[in-house]
Amino acid sequence: MSEAFPDIPVNCCAALTSCSLTNTCLDKNLGIARLEEAIVDIRASIQKAGGQLIVKMEPKAVTETDDAELQALMEKRERENAEVSGDESLSESDENIPAAV
Repeated sequence: MSEAFPDIPVNCCAALTSCSLTNTCLDKNLGIARLEEAIVDIRASIQKAGGQLIVKMEPKAVTETDDAELQALMEKRERENAEVSGDESLSESDENIPAAV
């Protein structure tokens, strides 16, 4: 990529089931078009390897506030996924059950 068109970072999380693309551009329409082109290239690469790409949210221009809110939401979802109920070895309902002999 040239200095006028820097690389687009891809942030993957959740075992490659969720990724985000970001781009900083003064021209909103150009920035969105670049992200759309990147998605086409990424889809082709993934399909060539036998995988599938599902775009859950089309590219859009956001403010810094929107970006911060999205980051907070992604972090919340990641914490929720890590705190899945039933992961504990003992639950409250197991407290009154006598140990097996």
